[in-house]
Amino acid sequence: GRRCEPALRDVVYEGIEGASPSPSMLAALDTCIDGPVDVVLGPSNPFLSLCPILDIPGMLSELRKRARRVVAISPIIGGRALKGPAAKIMIELGLPASAPAWTQWVKQRYPGFVDTWVWDEMDRGLIATLSEPHDVRVTDTVMSKPGVSAAFAQWLLEVCSVAP
Repeated sequence: GRRCEPALRDVVYEGIEGASPSPSMLAALDTCIDGPVDVVLGPSNPFLSLCPILDIPGMLSELRKRARRVVAISPIIGGRALKGPAAKIMIELGLPASAPAWTQWVKQRYPGFVDTWVWDEMDRGLIATLSEPHDVRVTDTVMSKPGVSAAFAQWLLEVCSVAP
C-alpha cells in the first residue's frame, strides 16, 4: 500500500446523513444507575475515528444531554501523533500539529461539547498559547507500561469525580 502517501485535501463521511445514534448505545447510557455519565473521547485520530461518530446527526445532542462531563484526550503529544496519521492530516488540512491546534479545532467543530481537555505533560508549556481559557488538565498520557496505564486511569477517574 501507499501508507498515507497521498496528501489529504478533505475528509468526507459519505452516507453519514442517513446514520443515527445506536439505540442500544443510548439505552446503555440511560441505564447507568449513578445518574449522568462522563463521556471520555480517547486520544484517537479526530478525522478518522472521532468525527465519523460525532458527526452522526443527533449524536452530539444525545451524548450531551446524557453526559455530566465530556473529557477529550489529545492524540497529539509534542507535535506528533503517538500512533497513526493524525498529525499528518492536521498539517495537510492547514493546521499545526499541536495540542492547542487540536483543542481549538475540536472546540470550533463541536462548540460547547467538550468540558475538559487532557494534554500530555510534554505540552504543558503550550497552554498559554490558547486564544481563550479552556479547562486543560495535564498528566502523563502515554500508556507505555502497566503502572503508567493504571495511574492514568486513576487520575482520569479523579478528574471525572469533580463536578464540571
